[in-house]
This record gives sequence, C-alpha cells and structure tokens, in this order.
Amino acid sequence: MSEMVECVIHSLRMSLTNEDRIIILQDREGEHYLPIWVKRGDLESILVALEQTLMARPMTHDLVMSLFNTLDAELLRVEVDDLREDIYYAKLYLRHQGEEIPVDCRPSDAIALALRARVPILVRKDILEDVGIRPEDAMGMEENASDEALEGDLSPFSDFIDSLGKPDDEPKPDADTPTDQNEDGPEAA
Repeated sequence: MSEMVECVIHSLRMSLTNEDRIIILQDREGEHYLPIWVKRGDLESILVALEQTLMARPMTHDLVMSLFNTLDAELLRVEVDDLREDIYYAKLYLRHQGEEIPVDCRPSDAIALALRARVPILVRKDILEDVGIRPEDAMGMEENASDEALEGDLSPFSDFIDSLGKPDDEPKPDADTPTDQNEDGPEAA
C-alpha cells in the first residue's frame, strides 16, 4: 500500500480569461502543492463548504451527505490515489455496518464531501512528489493579473498556474468520463 500524505486546501483559483478552475492542495508540512482542475459547479460547491454557507435547498454534495446519514454510513477519509494519463482518481472510504468500503469518485467530489464531513484529504505521496510543486521551485515568479485567488496567496505560483491551462502538457481535470465540450469548457471534468 502506498504511503498517503494529509493535505489541506491552500486556495481556489479561477482564470478571468478562460474557464479554468483549479483547487490547490498543500500537504500539511508545506512541502508540495498539487493543482487539480475542476468544473465551475464543483468549485462553487467546495467554496460553499469552505465558507460554511447555508443554502436554502441542498446542493448535490449535501444530498450525498444526507444519504450517508440516512443509510448509517460514515465517511472516514478521502484519498487522491492515482494519476493515469494525466487524470487524477480518488476514493471515498465509508464505514457501513462495521465494514470499510472504498467508493471510486472524482477528486473534486471527494474534496467537497471531505469538507462537509470534516474528514482528512489524503494524497498518495508519490503523486505529490512526481507532479506536486515545491515552494522553493516556484519562488520568484511574478503575479499574473489574469488569475484571481479566491483564498490564500499564490502569487509565487502564477506563472506555473498559467501553464496548467494547457491540457496537452499537464495533468487534466479529475476523472469522470472522457471530457467533451460543455459550458465549463473543454478541460472541465
């Protein structure tokens, strides 16, 4: 079994010039930052959870949490546990009737649920080491006015973040099914 590293959300990023939305995870020791592309609606759901905003009607991730509670299933943790063909994969780990059950999901859904359940977000260590960005590698980069940080300060990373919008060169949005053109743009998953 691969070693897992606990991560937190460092910031949420969105481009003012295109449809790119990115979650930046940071390991607890601050050694690596991991960018994950998401759809607009997923970013909004994560932002609602971060801000603990009460909605008049449940969002999809709130509905899933309600289903877990109704079925007496407990979300234990979420893991970003694979990277294949530039696509991240994740699993929810549930406990139901004393059994631990892994459930495949997109990282954006895993993160949105982890925030609501207040459980750890874990990333496989070799993924962080292979594609994560180390702070000392990004020092000295200039701020790019086309990106707006929703939370946190990523100014040292703006050039790197700009390069992430190139779908053929960098890890793509988290896994779902093959992407197609939609309102969130060609890279959204």
